[in-house]
Amino acid sequence: LLKNEEGIEAISPSYVIFNDGAELPPFLKVALGSGTLIDAICEFSFLSVPKSRICKFLQGCGFDLGKSELIALINAFARAYLNPITKQIRKDMLSKCKTILMDETTLKVRELIEAYNKKTCYVWGMTTGFTEKFKAAWFKVSHTRSYTNILDIIGGVDDVNLNTITADGYSGYDRGLAELEKLKKIVIELSRCFTHCRRNYHEFLEGSGLLKVYREQLLPAN
Repeated sequence: LLKNEEGIEAISPSYVIFNDGAELPPFLKVALGSGTLIDAICEFSFLSVPKSRICKFLQGCGFDLGKSELIALINAFARAYLNPITKQIRKDMLSKCKTILMDETTLKVRELIEAYNKKTCYVWGMTTGFTEKFKAAWFKVSHTRSYTNILDIIGGVDDVNLNTITADGYSGYDRGLAELEKLKKIVIELSRCFTHCRRNYHEFLEGSGLLKVYREQLLPAN
């Protein structure tokens, strides 16, 4: 049994999934056991491994579902069981932390590419600050890099207690936080990432030829 903050006891979900409930199907019309599906999801969490190779490995173990069927099951499982958890993680990050780090990068998501006729999409990520006691990471996929993602991510949560967001030089954060203050009365300061700042200096030095001078004439010979 587990106890929540009010001291109320409840059965641990992980115990049900990995022990008594491992052989139970996650959905009524699915014969696949929850434990087997979770094992497959863990395999898929290794982003550097081709999904077809994982499916061939599972098929060699007696798993008779193809890649498309397995991915459909994983997506259904995520929507049914993991979506409420991700909402709570986002709420805890924004209400319990004073600072978070945010970033965004391109990611191809088939459903969004087909729905919005886009060549690529974006994944937005948040991680808690290094000095925060609450440690978490949260991700969201979007068809756009627009500042409106800032409004959706932060403005969709009540009791936001953030003081600072650290991000790269993308202007969408400036506009997003300005709109957030205007529409939601949520005031958050924006700090810039030193790593991204260094990239701009490096590009300037390389483009101006100063980096070549430094490497060829100023660096020690040995």
